[in-house]
Amino acid sequence: MLYIRLIVAVVIAATAIVQAAEPKKCCFPDQYTVLKGSTIATFTEETKAPLALYEAQDIAFDYTNGRIGYYANYTFFSGQDSQSTRVVEDMAKKLLWVIDPIKKQCTKSSLADFNTYRCIPENATYIGKSYFGDKSLYMDTWMFNTTDYLETAGLYSIAVDSNGCIPIGDSFNGKSTGAGITQDIVSTSGYTNFELGIRDPDKYFKLPDYCKQVNDEPSKLLGLLQKTKL
Repeated sequence: MLYIRLIVAVVIAATAIVQAAEPKKCCFPDQYTVLKGSTIATFTEETKAPLALYEAQDIAFDYTNGRIGYYANYTFFSGQDSQSTRVVEDMAKKLLWVIDPIKKQCTKSSLADFNTYRCIPENATYIGKSYFGDKSLYMDTWMFNTTDYLETAGLYSIAVDSNGCIPIGDSFNGKSTGAGITQDIVSTSGYTNFELGIRDPDKYFKLPDYCKQVNDEPSKLLGLLQKTKL
């Protein structure tokens, strides 16, 4: 966890230092898997209480077939019991599945049209170029306002590998109204263990048998999940 947090701190701090000619806005690969670690702080209008947590995700992005699947574990800094969940977003069928692997329960929600931000958007502002190590890994950082990602809006920045448009780190500051819950959100994230392609699609996208009998109500975690794949 600490390693990923340090990556995020370096990415966010360093990319504002070095100015360079603006590169072409790039798009992420068609299919890939990656581990993502995020430190997230939220404030919910309903409870008037802050919440801080660490989220670890194992994600598969399949833009070829219009779907995203991931496993997530949430560790709460307040000492609450950790939570694990699995999510499948099927953009072709416009369905979102939230799966509780412990209780063996599923919730299914409609997934409206939204921008997955597979590519750096045209309205993004180029912040600059930086590198890790002895100039062994160059990255470009972009920043933009998002207003059309599910029910989440705010200021988003992302650092990507200059040679392959591979995500390295990101940050977000905004608001979510997903699942009828209004939340202010601040987060920083780091990406590791990138692999091109998806070795085991069923691991991420095959629904368990117990999802055949599902609840059609949003999961309580849905509001937080809204912003996890910007």
